[in-house]
Amino acid sequence: MRQSLHTRSQQIADRRLADLVRALDAKLLAQEAADAVSESTGQLQARPTLSVAVKRFLKSGGEIDEHGKFRGDLQFSTWRKYRCGLNFLELFCKDRGISELPDVTHEVLEDFRPTRRIGQIAWKVELQTLRTFFDYCMSQKWITSNPAKEMKSPRNIKPNEVVPYTLNEESRSWWRARASAAGAIRVAAFRMSGCGPGRWF
Repeated sequence: MRQSLHTRSQQIADRRLADLVRALDAKLLAQEAADAVSESTGQLQARPTLSVAVKRFLKSGGEIDEHGKFRGDLQFSTWRKYRCGLNFLELFCKDRGISELPDVTHEVLEDFRPTRRIGQIAWKVELQTLRTFFDYCMSQKWITSNPAKEMKSPRNIKPNEVVPYTLNEESRSWWRARASAAGAIRVAAFRMSGCGPGRWF
């Protein structure tokens, strides 16, 4: 776009041109700053809650169709292990009023560990589930670090410890989920998949 500088003097024209360039540069910088703020806000609004992140993570590995059959890239046993382990984390966070994904920090996981009354082998398996889940969240750019990787893996593991999940563990998760506000959804999923004592009803 052409614009007259309204002068025949070369010096005045150069000065006015410089002023015009500075004004345009300032306008462009202001627009870039506004776009950056808008983009940052948009990313924050798009960041899911812990519950939604868990659902999306599980769905990325597979899901149970309307006929009760599992379909997905993962083995059902692996997918079931992920679902059961993350269900315990969700319940723990819900009891403490934690719903946002970035609020699940290393400190939160440190507090979560003592509530899991399981052996070292079982915890090692569950810790790997947490690390895999948070790696997925990082790949989606929902978080910038993996809090589960800051936790130390169990050492000096005894060879005869039981690997999760025992019927008692699944039953406790089952009843707690059933008692929660969103329990009906979890109950339906457990009954369709065979994770938990759905056959008792």
